[in-house]
Amino acid sequence: MPSVNVAFFIVISMTVLLGLTINFRAYQTMKLESIENDQLTIKAKSLSDENLQLQEEVNDLKTDRRAVEREAKRLGISLRPN
Repeated sequence: MPSVNVAFFIVISMTVLLGLTINFRAYQTMKLESIENDQLTIKAKSLSDENLQLQEEVNDLKTDRRAVEREAKRLGISLRPN
């Protein structure tokens, strides 16, 4: 009978350890994916802000002659014929 109790204890212990190992691994993976998700969210927000800024700049260049002149001057392009 004692060998049956020892075998049962070993089986139960191995099952518990296997469960803990699987849960720990899943937790680590989830934590890494959460960090990556946070980083990607920040990057997406930054790109969205940059996109909005560029859309405003394009709109200004399409509708405001002074904006075109400023940009041409910044690039060293003459808008007036010589």
